[in-house]
Amino acid sequence: MNTSSSLRVLSAAAATLLGMGCNKDSAEEKRLTRSSDKPAVVLVGETEASGDAIAEVEPNNEVTEAQQLESGVSATGSLDGSDDVDRYAFVAASTGLLFVTASGGQEADLILALHDASGTALAKSDRGPSGTLEGLPGFGVEAGSKYQFVVGEFVGRKLRKAGGRKGPSGAYRLAWRIEEDAESGFEREPNEEASGASEILIGEERRGFVGWGGDQDLWRLPITGFGEVVANSDDGAASSKEALHIVVTGIPGVATRLALLGPSGEQIVERSAGKGEELAVRNLLPEVGVDSYTIRVSGKSSNPEESYMLRVDTAEIGPGTEEEPNDSQATATPLGGNDSTLLIARGEITNGDSDYFQLAPVTYDRILELRLSGAAGADLDISVVAESGAVLAEGLTVGAGVGETLSQVPVGQGLSPLLKVHAKTVKSPASYELSLSLIRGTAVPAPAPLPTPSDSNILPQPE
Repeated sequence: MNTSSSLRVLSAAAATLLGMGCNKDSAEEKRLTRSSDKPAVVLVGETEASGDAIAEVEPNNEVTEAQQLESGVSATGSLDGSDDVDRYAFVAASTGLLFVTASGGQEADLILALHDASGTALAKSDRGPSGTLEGLPGFGVEAGSKYQFVVGEFVGRKLRKAGGRKGPSGAYRLAWRIEEDAESGFEREPNEEASGASEILIGEERRGFVGWGGDQDLWRLPITGFGEVVANSDDGAASSKEALHIVVTGIPGVATRLALLGPSGEQIVERSAGKGEELAVRNLLPEVGVDSYTIRVSGKSSNPEESYMLRVDTAEIGPGTEEEPNDSQATATPLGGNDSTLLIARGEITNGDSDYFQLAPVTYDRILELRLSGAAGADLDISVVAESGAVLAEGLTVGAGVGETLSQVPVGQGLSPLLKVHAKTVKSPASYELSLSLIRGTAVPAPAPLPTPSDSNILPQPE
């Protein structure tokens, strides 16, 4: 991992990454007289509040020197070289979610951290080089508790070998707020561990942020009492089932990843999407006896300003509809398979998804014919796979929206091959329909190719 990548929760020892610095010394500074036994106080920029922002006051490098901020009041300052650190203390006026950003500070690669009153780091943002907005959105704070913002600078190996950056950086701005009414609708950080997971109920929409590098959000999804069977046919056989749809909307500039975890933390399903793209797990049938699942949302990059929406809905699915998880042979959705049978299978392909369906075995030979409908925006392929994993037949037509057809595929008696639908490229979730017929009989083998003429087997022509 890049050394400038953000860490989610740091230990007290790791807090020394934002260490002591020196006083600023520029043309804009104004020194105020103190008694001889105390260091000089330096005001950086204006000496009075400018709008809703106050100027940084040096020294503010150590925990005991942190400059006090009133509720929601922004601050401006600059870093005098790579070793400088600026600390701002505040008391949470209410219990809620903290949103804080640090912007500007040209020449310096800013780091923004949140510490508790003792100086232990709680969260840290280091998203990119100089000029990148740093932010910590949605961190839970408690009324009356004391915290500190720490603004520092990341120093790469090359700059560190050169002795670091010297002189004052451009001015940065630290802006923050605590939202009380956002708590019910948003994730509450820290929630990268199961014990702190935010909760989402079936039928709800919640919001969250992939706010800094390395940030990941865990959501607890209770499913106790969620029933599979919705309706029954006259003979008592299940004709439809109740399934879950889990959707995460796209985040501008972020390639998102969604994973569904079981009770022991095992990964059941995973999806990934390109920057700004939606991802989803649809037609999920929860395992019988499971009380809850964990949904994990993460990304390769981050965005502290734009949230995602997580939504969990229910839907009825009928026979022949894919049943997630069915990304592997072991979890394939079962289909029928008698002779003279026409079957229809339906599903949806998203980024990182493959769908498996399995035919039921019978005691005689059959011939399989199948057609996969094209899906706009997706180049889908179909394969017939033996239980051993060997590919028996495959359609690999190139082009989004182009269907696939396979004919005269032999299925021997007692065999139950799998049908695999997968995609080379998927710009958005793509629905498809798979039509197949199974007819009793043995497929006629393809004729052997004619021999290629060569000099050795060309007979002499009569004169």
